Amino acid sequence: MAIFNGTDVADILNGTSLADVINGLAGNDRLAGNGGDDVIRGGAGQDIIDGNAGNDILFADSNGGGREEDVLFGGADSDILVSGANVDHLNGGSGIDAASWQESAFAVVANLTTGRASSGGVEDTFTQMENLIGSRFGDNLKGDAARNELFGADGNDFLFGLAGNDHLSGGSGNDVLDGGAGVNSLKGGSGVDTADYTTAQGFVEVDLANGFAITDDRSDSLTEIEVVRGTFFHDQITGDAFGNTLSGQSGNDRIDGGQANDLLTGGNGADTFVFEAIERGPFGSPGFDSGFDRITDFSRSSGDKIDLRGHFEATTFAELRANASQFATDTHLRLGDDTIVLEDVALSQVSEAMFIL
Repeated sequence: MAIFNGTDVADILNGTSLADVINGLAGNDRLAGNGGDDVIRGGAGQDIIDGNAGNDILFADSNGGGREEDVLFGGADSDILVSGANVDHLNGGSGIDAASWQESAFAVVANLTTGRASSGGVEDTFTQMENLIGSRFGDNLKGDAARNELFGADGNDFLFGLAGNDHLSGGSGNDVLDGGAGVNSLKGGSGVDTADYTTAQGFVEVDLANGFAITDDRSDSLTEIEVVRGTFFHDQITGDAFGNTLSGQSGNDRIDGGQANDLLTGGNGADTFVFEAIERGPFGSPGFDSGFDRITDFSRSSGDKIDLRGHFEATTFAELRANASQFATDTHLRLGDDTIVLEDVALSQVSEAMFIL
């Protein structure tokens, strides 16, 4: 590995066939990596950086205040081109390349379909890019019709894969992930992350416990997802052993929070909320409870139902009604160690027709 450092004037620096580190410093520089997996920083000035062969990382000037426009060429192989503080033009070249705003002082809105990005009022252009890497703030990253990888990094990000078989990774923060059509992988990362299916073209079946979602136009694998937004059709949404927030949107949805404490919203339509618990599993294994769950919008007039057929503590409506109580405007249904809260439903409104036993 060789290290090349420029001067404060215009330099021409060419690397070796090995993995080099090249720093242009000030001046309008021309920097080339040649072979090897190089790290090249333009520094101040209006620079032209060419990674050539190798898996390179190219950095535009990250210090604002000037009008210099850097031009970055990834060249062959798979490169990461990092935008700076001023207007930059990024060309990934051949290979699988990523445009990155990892050093940006502002959130970025980047779109692979249009080849444009905006961060802090500065507009970048990019071409021959397959992947996007966000900033440490709340970013909006959108893919194109091909396969993309979108990385939100820090912040509360929105990632939308569009078409293609995409991989979306939220990173830290409370992120919203929409893979779009295709066979996708959605990883929320740390924080409270959402798998959003409001753009799906048909009903969705989501199972967080088993980590999958299937619709007419996509098949997703799901990891580290806590929140689900359904479609405008008849969905089936099942949570996991952790606390989930599940929303059906429109349609006659079936929503099962699973174990732990869940927040459930059916949306418009005649929705069925499912609660299951067993006293003891097969071969004497421990049972499970449904937890302390809240239904935010239970509507008798819309035909909503509560399905308790799989809950061993649910026997008759008379017993269920006897163990119910009202707190403020909500009704609490007690089922052994479990509680179902019907928000804004008075105890006097609870009837046998609301339940499937």
